[in-house]
Amino acid sequence: NLSRLPCAMPPRGKRKSSGQESKKYEEEYEKCSCDELRQKLVELGENPGPIDASNKDMYVRLLVRKKIKLDTSEGAPSPKSTRFFSSSPDNSTLALSLPPSTSSSPPSLSRQPLRPSSSPLSYSLSGTAVAAKKGSSKPSGARAKPSNRAEVSRFAVNGLVAATFTPFTSTGDLNLGVIRPYADWLCESGVHSVFVNGTTGESLSLTVWERQCVLEAWLKESLGRLTVLAHVGCESIRDTCELAQHAERSGASAISVMPTTYFKPPSIDHLISYLSVVGEAAPGLPLFYYHIPSMTGVDFNMEDFLDQVGSRLPTLRGIKFTSPDLHQLGRCVVHSNGKYSILYGCDQQLLGALVLGCTSAVGSTYNYTGKLNNRMLAAVRRNDMETARVEQRRSQAVIRLLERYGGHAGVGKEFMRLLCELDFGPPRLPLLPLPPHQCAGNAPMLLGLRRAAISLRFLTRRQKLFITGAPVRAFDYDLLVIGGGSGGLACAKEGTTWGLGGTCVNVGCIPKKLFHQAGLLGHALKDASSYGWVLNESPEHSWTRLTSAVGDHIRSLNWGHRVQLKQKNVEYFNALGSFSDAHTVQLTTAGGEKVCVHAAGMVCTWKPALNRLQSFLTAENIVIAIGGRPWLPDMEYAITSDDLFFLQKPPGRTLVVGGSYIALECAGILASLGQPTSLMVRSVCLRAFDQDLVKLVMGSLEREGVRVMWGCEPQQVRRVEGGGEAGEEGAALNVSWFSRDMGETHQGEWDTVLFATGRRPATHSLALPLAGVAEDGEGKVVVDETDRTSAPNVYAIGDAAKGRWELTPVAIEAGKRLSRRLFAGSKELMDYETVPTTVFTPLELAAVGLTGEKAIAEYGEESVQLEKPASLQVYHAFYHPLEFYLPGREMGSCYVKLVCVGPDERVVGLHMTGPNAGEMMQGFAVAVKLGMTYAGLASTIGIHPTSAEEIVKLHITRASGEDPSVTAC
Repeated sequence: NLSRLPCAMPPRGKRKSSGQESKKYEEEYEKCSCDELRQKLVELGENPGPIDASNKDMYVRLLVRKKIKLDTSEGAPSPKSTRFFSSSPDNSTLALSLPPSTSSSPPSLSRQPLRPSSSPLSYSLSGTAVAAKKGSSKPSGARAKPSNRAEVSRFAVNGLVAATFTPFTSTGDLNLGVIRPYADWLCESGVHSVFVNGTTGESLSLTVWERQCVLEAWLKESLGRLTVLAHVGCESIRDTCELAQHAERSGASAISVMPTTYFKPPSIDHLISYLSVVGEAAPGLPLFYYHIPSMTGVDFNMEDFLDQVGSRLPTLRGIKFTSPDLHQLGRCVVHSNGKYSILYGCDQQLLGALVLGCTSAVGSTYNYTGKLNNRMLAAVRRNDMETARVEQRRSQAVIRLLERYGGHAGVGKEFMRLLCELDFGPPRLPLLPLPPHQCAGNAPMLLGLRRAAISLRFLTRRQKLFITGAPVRAFDYDLLVIGGGSGGLACAKEGTTWGLGGTCVNVGCIPKKLFHQAGLLGHALKDASSYGWVLNESPEHSWTRLTSAVGDHIRSLNWGHRVQLKQKNVEYFNALGSFSDAHTVQLTTAGGEKVCVHAAGMVCTWKPALNRLQSFLTAENIVIAIGGRPWLPDMEYAITSDDLFFLQKPPGRTLVVGGSYIALECAGILASLGQPTSLMVRSVCLRAFDQDLVKLVMGSLEREGVRVMWGCEPQQVRRVEGGGEAGEEGAALNVSWFSRDMGETHQGEWDTVLFATGRRPATHSLALPLAGVAEDGEGKVVVDETDRTSAPNVYAIGDAAKGRWELTPVAIEAGKRLSRRLFAGSKELMDYETVPTTVFTPLELAAVGLTGEKAIAEYGEESVQLEKPASLQVYHAFYHPLEFYLPGREMGSCYVKLVCVGPDERVVGLHMTGPNAGEMMQGFAVAVKLGMTYAGLASTIGIHPTSAEEIVKLHITRASGEDPSVTAC
């Protein structure tokens, strides 16, 4: 039953005779003389050599076979057609009606329910009739082809040519119903030419008849939209010529021929002779020699080939050059002043071929990466080599992935199924289908192909199709922000891009201020009895309830950011970004994290342990806004400030290491919440703040119960055998430290060791050199006053930028202004001089502008000579907040300092400690930024009784030596 054979040849009609008829012919021809036998063979189209008694029997058998074949095909036609069946994608029946004739036309093809063929010379493709009249040269409606030598010489293919897959059913039959959606996919991808029955199409595994069927199906679906090049090379010269003639009759635009691979041509001369025979079989079609030495083993120098062709092969139009030898390729491109069209076939080196002058390329990966490679072509035409390199690398990433899993037709077909949902079936032997375990569930290969398919769909879905002469978008985005912190969020929203909160929301300002407020409420409870409140029970603090409430609030903020992104139709990538070049960012996952691609509703979970994902995004402008990460020395068992706010249990006796504002804030919070706290400081605390006020803050911390260990540096942290958990009896950690003052090493025990020695930007993972971005050696990105880095399209804001305040509001405002400069034509730069800030210790420290130390360094010491106005004047005062009186809090910790310069005493710095100092400083910072003078400040009426009025009441200069203490009203 031929309908059940996967590679069945079309029957040539029913046999009239059996072995008896064969015997009759043998007896008849054995009576013929050698000359008569030769004449009969010539009449049947054979060209036998000399026939004598030694070989007569062989030629008799040949003549018998020819005669029986002739009788079968012409003398005894069958009234019935034999049919084959295979399923089409829409579950309709694909009927192949095989007429019992010797016509070289292929069998009929129709995606209709099975029905008798109405005529042996008519056939239908996908339900549309294409009739071939008796004696006509080609089916009506077929694509026009060059009709003379002049047209052949002018024929050219430009752009990308997809080497097509041959679709099969699961049993190995042709599944030609797939070709229509396949053609639609290619056209949508911007690919308008196809190379049919080539290496990708498994041509040498197909019969001549099957190759004719495939070509006719493509010609039918290509009318008006695709140029069809047909590969006709076979191991038999007769089969090759038959396919060439069929291609010409059917309406193909050109043919291509590879050399025979078993009996290889021994020289270029023999190769040209072989190609001449094929060219004569289809004199009206341009011919391209298929040079693919890795497959054929025939590796002649193609420049020498073109030198020797001359006029021997008049239909030769060029070479399908599938060899990595770019030097040889370049010589062929310019040969005979560019007479020949060179179609390059090594997809991974397309950019190199384009630079050498190629205008067209044939490859299997153009089935998937048509849009990417069209963008490359457009970039080369406008001399934008940077963009072209980006697209070539993207294409190479796809090629590397396919090669990793074998790179054969089976892998390519599976990738197409994942990419565009077209089922091409398994390949033919000797190519092996993919093993079932590789195509099911979470198999590594299937996961890898699926990730690449999703990445490709995202990278190409927004791009317009390539049209010659039409502008093509150079990048995926106008702006790409690396980092989801406050600065990145502000920049992204201002430019309608993305961001999710970063350090400030998750482990910085927000949880810190909430814990700070918890500590202040503890103070208020202690003061409550002084104001007449009678507390029946001694209040206790629940660490678990606090951390739970803070976590809930942070999650609500995260959700709010996600909602905003969705409302603004912004694409968010929860992945690690690093540069491939100045316009390209590579996204990677690590540690089994989820990578969510908000693209057409796709959300995918990828496990990089199986196959690390790599995808790329391009942008005209890129902003580095990655913030900072806590620096942790190489010591086990220690935690950072990022961990503190999410501890499941109270930290117990805690050693805080560091002199930064984070260290002081953490120490103050823990002490306020009743946790025994030590603060280990190597040298100076809060270097960037006015040291007169820093001393007051440190004194306040000591009164809160913080043990300050000056001049000490930890050396080792180790776990104590049998040590208890945090907060329980028995310390868990032993710390060795060196005391600089005493020159000795000491040991102590704590439940928790917290390092708060500063934050550092994680720029080491960004691959900055690949983008040409310079950094200062400590991870900070070097920027100019416009926040531009050494790469003209790359910017850095926030903690990652060198010389910038590591403050959330600074990053936010810098991000907004940068976005306005990029997209709104603004020229406004960021003012990094008058930046207000607050240290949220129990006694808050707030400041804006120059410190006393910096003012002296810049303007000199204050002067007490009234007749000679000083260039620098400092006003100061100690004050005692009203709410401190009844509880009897210690006086002398709340202080205000005003720094003025010039004859008009312009205010350039304001510093204060006290309750709610941050709230007060915000309003005065506006005045300082607008150029407030001392006279303007002093003439302002204060609100009484408030701590803020102490600022406008300042009148004592530090140079005068008077007592700055303020008395109550």
